[in-house]
Amino acid sequence: MKIILRTGVLLAFLASGLTTLCGQSAVHRWTLQECIEYAIEHNIEILQQEISVEEYEIELNTSRNSRLPNLSGGASQNFNFGRSQDPATGIYEANQTTSTSLSLSSSTPVFSGLRITNQIALNELNLKAAMEGLEKAREDLGLQVTSLYLDLLFK
Repeated sequence: MKIILRTGVLLAFLASGLTTLCGQSAVHRWTLQECIEYAIEHNIEILQQEISVEEYEIELNTSRNSRLPNLSGGASQNFNFGRSQDPATGIYEANQTTSTSLSLSSSTPVFSGLRITNQIALNELNLKAAMEGLEKAREDLGLQVTSLYLDLLFK
């Protein structure tokens, strides 16, 4: 069903593209290369594959940077106002207290059983696979457009 719908939409696009473009009085005939470029540029599956490649690039950079030390810090300030009973005298008094807290921590991975190295290798292979998948999707779409283009020309 998906292939039939995609083929029908592509066929309608090619049929309209071969006659006129943007309602101009001059007739513009689309070349095969223009049809292929337009289809690749506007195909949702190709765009999804490109996003997938970008995601794998981010994962690879993240895994490479996991070897670096990290540093985190924090600060907090607390103010308390109110009345409380003094345990020594039993008299209620108005109290104001403040407290400040600071923290700083750092960690560096020394050895994690080659997990980081293997994760980097895995992410490099995933990126290569995604790039090859993108190229295959582009080539497949080019072949589909070429086939439909030739069908239209010979009918």
